[in-house]
Amino acid sequence: MSNKAIAIELLQERFVSKYELMEILHLPNRQVRKLVQDIKKDYPVISTSNHEGYKIATAPEDLPLVLDSIKNNRSKAISIFVGIKQLKMFAAKYGEDGSEQLTLEF
Repeated sequence: MSNKAIAIELLQERFVSKYELMEILHLPNRQVRKLVQDIKKDYPVISTSNHEGYKIATAPEDLPLVLDSIKNNRSKAISIFVGIKQLKMFAAKYGEDGSEQLTLEF
């Protein structure tokens, strides 16, 4: 069974921390984060500030956690874009526009 399949099986059962995944899969931090990002492309992965770790939403009872995850992720995204604005202003000051088109697919 692949690392991805093992992780999916675990995340469908319960919240699993990044450190647990590192230990179970014998992978370093960056590879676990990449694995979770890859899983997020195909599954509704819940990640909130109220629970440690990740979980795949599998039942209607997960809806409040899904909504909380959306709210948390939206806040993180806004924070990142605010930071990008400041970085672009700095780059423009020194003659670089720093404008690379960002394309998001949902």
